[in-house]
Amino acid sequence: ELPDQFSVLVIQRQRWSSGTAQTFRRIPWRLLRQLRPGQSLLFVLLTLFYATVSAALVAGLLLVATAWILGASEAISMSALLLMALAAVVVPKSIGAALATKALGRPIGMSFFLDLLSLWLMQAALLPTSAAALGRGYLFRRLVFLRTPESKI
Repeated sequence: ELPDQFSVLVIQRQRWSSGTAQTFRRIPWRLLRQLRPGQSLLFVLLTLFYATVSAALVAGLLLVATAWILGASEAISMSALLLMALAAVVVPKSIGAALATKALGRPIGMSFFLDLLSLWLMQAALLPTSAAALGRGYLFRRLVFLRTPESKI
């Protein structure tokens, strides 16, 4: 269930992202050293999936923007890679939303596509704050816990 206001959603996502990073810092590192490198990497990526995706997309966007500003010859190929990474996130999640909508017996019409567009615009707006909160979670041991206000429904 989404909070009533976008500002409350931002607080919630910041808490989730910083909490994910703080939890990651407590992973038993001996376990990771016992795994093969590929297994360790996969474990880390799956543990931090949502936070990793946010941070990777923001970092990719910054790299692509820098490449375009500097006039780098690789800017076009970097943009294509970023679009492919974005599609790898957006397409499966959108298909999942369509399948869930059908499973609930609801039509996939214009209102579904408007809701889906709203979802992705909201996710895009949350990316920078989620990525920044992830960084704070890695850098600082103690963070202020911002409680999400209760819904008035």
